[in-house]
Amino acid sequence: MLRLADEEEAKNADAVNTRVLAPQRRGTLGLFVFAVAFAYTVTGFAVANDLINAANSTMFWVDMFVGYAVLALISCFSAYPAYKTGLNTSIFFRYFFGKNGGFIPNIIIVFLILGFSGFQTATIGETLFPQGTWQFVLVCLVTGGLIIWATVKGIKGLEAASNIAIAFLVIAVLLVLFLSFGEIGGIAGFNAFIDNRAAAQSAPADNAYLINVVIGSWAIGALANGNFTRFSKTRFSMIGFCIIAFFIVQAVLAILGATSLMTVDTYLFIEYAKKLNTVFYIFVLIAFLLALWTTLNYVRSGNQERRIVY
Repeated sequence: MLRLADEEEAKNADAVNTRVLAPQRRGTLGLFVFAVAFAYTVTGFAVANDLINAANSTMFWVDMFVGYAVLALISCFSAYPAYKTGLNTSIFFRYFFGKNGGFIPNIIIVFLILGFSGFQTATIGETLFPQGTWQFVLVCLVTGGLIIWATVKGIKGLEAASNIAIAFLVIAVLLVLFLSFGEIGGIAGFNAFIDNRAAAQSAPADNAYLINVVIGSWAIGALANGNFTRFSKTRFSMIGFCIIAFFIVQAVLAILGATSLMTVDTYLFIEYAKKLNTVFYIFVLIAFLLALWTTLNYVRSGNQERRIVY
């Protein structure tokens, strides 16, 4: 097999074509920080479009937490074998289905990722300029270039991007949550909005539909997160990554998307920041774009110089 020698793999951060070796395992804190940035996907906000159509506020909370609990469980099933073996998803497919058979699921994953990445990239462009304008196209092209660069850089590049993004992200999200909740009257106002909305609808969304929407919102990430949990040093680190990325952060994003819909009629919370203050809007915009960029780069392409090892 054409791959790096063991001593070379030990010096390489990504271990694209072999299992993760002990020197390549990452610290728990670093993985947890990356989990937050990795989980920051626009689909987390978009879920609110459906959740606020629940039959009542209780259904909103129950369906949201049940959906994300299932999503976290799915991610654990993907994470554990990757953590134990140090193998990435692509290698697993080859081992499980054979050299030729593994090609099919890998191609399916690639197309899913391309579709998701295109959606995220378009969101970045749309955030800054109207769709169809030359400015929108330019932003998408630049974003695509950044994605390619960070992907080639691998896990070290992703960690660097996520460390920058997280500093902006946590502050921006907490501030907008605090301010928007204050505007709608806190939890009581939040629940009242959903209940009043449901009363005005002839056919509110049912439980099965909403739970399915929540699970499907980040199922690709849940199935591919083994590419990162394989770098975990401990089982605690692996499970913590799954809970943070697919339960805690996703729930926060869904709630933030809902409060944004209630205040500015769009799940993109940067619009709420825009109406408050220009400086604050720029700060939130930077956080939004940096974190989306980080999430887009969750697949490593592999771009090392290799030599044959017998």
